[in-house]
Formats: sequence, C-alpha cells, structure tokens
Amino acid sequence: MFSVDTLELCRHGHVTRLSVEYVTRNSYEYESLGRFLAPDAMDTTRMVLGNSKLELSFDVLTGLPGQTDATLLEGLGAAVSYGAGHISLYPLKLLPGTALCQRWEQEGEKLRQNQRRRLPGEGEKTAMVRRGAEFLTAHGFREYLPGRWALPDRECRYFTLEEAHAEVLGCGLGAVTLLEGLRSENTSDLSMYLRYSNRPDKLICRVEKL
Repeated sequence: MFSVDTLELCRHGHVTRLSVEYVTRNSYEYESLGRFLAPDAMDTTRMVLGNSKLELSFDVLTGLPGQTDATLLEGLGAAVSYGAGHISLYPLKLLPGTALCQRWEQEGEKLRQNQRRRLPGEGEKTAMVRRGAEFLTAHGFREYLPGRWALPDRECRYFTLEEAHAEVLGCGLGAVTLLEGLRSENTSDLSMYLRYSNRPDKLICRVEKL
C-alpha cells in the first residue's frame, strides 16, 4: 500500500517514477504466488496518489498458475486504466526457495491436473506474450527493450542504462546496481530489507560479473 507519508517523501526526494509490481488483476492468480496484497489494493493507492505527477510503471507477468489470455488482458487493461505509461511484460520464473517453487516440487504432478493451478506450457506463454503485445500496441505502447513497453517519451532511463551496461545505482527492494564490472541485486524480501536497512552489505542477495 502506498501511503500519503510515502508520497510526501517521494516528492521531497525528487522521485519521478513509481514502479508497481502489479503482476495480475486476477485475485486467484495473485494468491497462488503467495502475495499478501490483493490486486484491488491499487484502487486505494491510486486514490492516495491523486493528481501526483509520478510516472507509473507496472510489472505484469505471463505464465501464472491458471492464467488465460482473458485474465492477462484484464490485468493489462487495469494497468492502462490506472494511468500506466510504462509496462514491463515478462514470463514467470520458478525461483528456488519461493513458495510457488516449493509447492511445485512437492505437488507438481497433482497441480498439472488442476486447470486452476496448472502452469501454462511454453507454447501457451508465447501466445500470451503475443496477445499482450498486440494489446499494448493497440493502446499506443512501443516495445523499446525486450519486455519493456512505454508510451511515447515515457521510457525508463534506468532500464535503458542497465541494458547499455552503464554504471547505475539501484536503491530499494529488488533493485539492481551495476558498478565496476559487477551486477548486484538487492533482496526482494521486505522483512529482511527492513531488518538490515542500515547494513547495505546484508541486503545484497546476488552478485555476478558482467
């Protein structure tokens, strides 16, 4: 949830863009990922933002458990209606240690037989990305980087610099820093991030050479 206090801090800190890990409009798909906020929480967030001039960037996933073309397009439509000028559209990855990955390791065969829980196949995911691309193109978006879509002049400078391997400093949950030939990624675990907010070295979960 985006609070009024947070918005004020953004204004004073000259923050220009708010990235929303929206994922999907479908509550069932959202809950299958073990998320704690329902998609409609964005309704309240949008009210708090009011006439704020913050650019809104949404992350939308394909390949979610039980996802269909219809639910994907519903999610993209909701992002557009909220005023998104930038949308990252990319496939779900089963990352080790996540609740979804553990569930599939333990109950994979059973889940494959359940239409509401099964993961779409590669062909289905490819088709969904194509449907999503058609939808975004029809609504004036352009794919300026793989999986990164933006309205004219609303591209994300951070992603552009990251793609060019320029040195950038990322601050916040899951943020990526590129510095001196290394790519480091902050943890996406909110509780850990808050616990070690004064220990930047503890927040890094992954480091790799470029």
